[in-house]
Amino acid sequence: LAIADRYVPRGLILAQDDTPLAQNEGQPGSLTRQYPYPDLSPLVGYTHIVYGRSGLEDELDPFLRGLEGYPSLDIWWHHLLYGQPPPGLDVRLTLDIESQNAASDLLRGKRGALVLVSSRSGDILAMASQPSFDPNQLDQTWSELVQDPASPLLNRAAQGQYQPGAALGALLLAAFQEQGEG
Repeated sequence: LAIADRYVPRGLILAQDDTPLAQNEGQPGSLTRQYPYPDLSPLVGYTHIVYGRSGLEDELDPFLRGLEGYPSLDIWWHHLLYGQPPPGLDVRLTLDIESQNAASDLLRGKRGALVLVSSRSGDILAMASQPSFDPNQLDQTWSELVQDPASPLLNRAAQGQYQPGAALGALLLAAFQEQGEG
């Protein structure tokens, strides 16, 4: 897989307007993965030859790597002819880049998470988690990231556990009144 990562382009991870959130740079033989929006690193994650994968890069790896999503015969044929899988498939998310940037700006300098969901479609328009890290700098910052007590590698929006607090109060009151108790 490490060799294929250098020679076979991974699929792109795109926002809903086709803005690349994870892309390839270089030529076959020296391909690397770049992340133009480091604030999205808890969600998008990273793929690295030494540090592995995280986030969507890990969850969607079979598609981004070209091991799934193609007809089986096409995958087998590429392995037979070239000794590697076909190019990875692109993945388009429902994230709105403007909403995502606003969410990241609201959380900057704080510890927490923010998720914006469309009430009409259920699409996730923004998912921010802070503190964050720059996946383009893992080689330089890895030891600091794993020792940081603020846990920047944690995706607080997806992996954090929080008390709902007063946010559920109105829903619970409505359910109570609907049962004829109030």
